[in-house]
Amino acid sequence: MFVKDVTSQDGVIFSEGVIPENLDLFKDHFPEFPVVPGVLLLEIMRESVERYKHAPVRIKRISSLRFSHFLKPGVPWRARVEFSFEHDQISECRGTVRQRDNNITVASAQFVLDYSE
Repeated sequence: MFVKDVTSQDGVIFSEGVIPENLDLFKDHFPEFPVVPGVLLLEIMRESVERYKHAPVRIKRISSLRFSHFLKPGVPWRARVEFSFEHDQISECRGTVRQRDNNITVASAQFVLDYSE
C-alpha cells in the first residue's frame, strides 16, 4: 500500500516510500499538525516483509515498539527489517523506520510475524 521499493542485502530488507499528504485520515489525525500514525509505521515494516516474501504476513506479537520522532505526511522514509530468528512460518524481526533525507529514527520495533493463513 505505502511501500514502493523493496531490496535486500545480507538478509536485511530495505524499503522506501512516502505516505501521501492527501489521505483522509489526516483530516482527523491532528489537522493543524498532521503526523503519520504509529500503526502505519508498524504497517510499513510488516508490508516490507510481505513484499519481500511475496506472501501474506500478519503480525502475531509485538515485544517492543518505540516512537521517537514525528513523521509528517509527504516526507520520504526508509525502513529496515532484519530477521533475528526464522522457523517454519514464524519470524522474529527487528525493524526501524527513518526519515530518508536526514536519517532520523521515527520508530523502532521488535515483533513476530506469522506466514500461515
